[in-house]
Amino acid sequence: MLFDPGRKYDAAIMSLCPGTGSAEGILRANGYSRGWCAHIMWIENSWDNLVSGVWKALGKDYSYEGRRNGLLESNLDSLGLDYSREVFEDDVSWEMPFEDIVARETRIFEAYGIQNAEKAVREVLMPYSDGDDFSFRCRNSMKLVVWRAERC
Repeated sequence: MLFDPGRKYDAAIMSLCPGTGSAEGILRANGYSRGWCAHIMWIENSWDNLVSGVWKALGKDYSYEGRRNGLLESNLDSLGLDYSREVFEDDVSWEMPFEDIVARETRIFEAYGIQNAEKAVREVLMPYSDGDDFSFRCRNSMKLVVWRAERC
């Protein structure tokens, strides 16, 4: 089934898209749902620190801090909406040949139109490599925020 913006759905689910936590995004979700709204977002995705490091090496100061600052909850509070919040955490590890991770991450930056990212990718990922293999371990967390759709 295709999305029909004129239709009301049982639930509106937003996942991993920071803009949906804005007051406008919340109101839009409320308008699509006749029941519940759910928002799934990273709190801490440690891989973002590596990606931010590559962007910085490329001369861009991009950050993922907005994920941690509770903007969604603040906007729900300002709209007078009650919500529940649950946090999920897990240990994550990546282990693969160093050249494979460099090629993968370089392709991701190429998708953004960045053609000279390989040197920056190598520089940022090298501390997690023994020369041949890449190994990265961290603890990540996500949150699920759920509220009843209401007219605000």
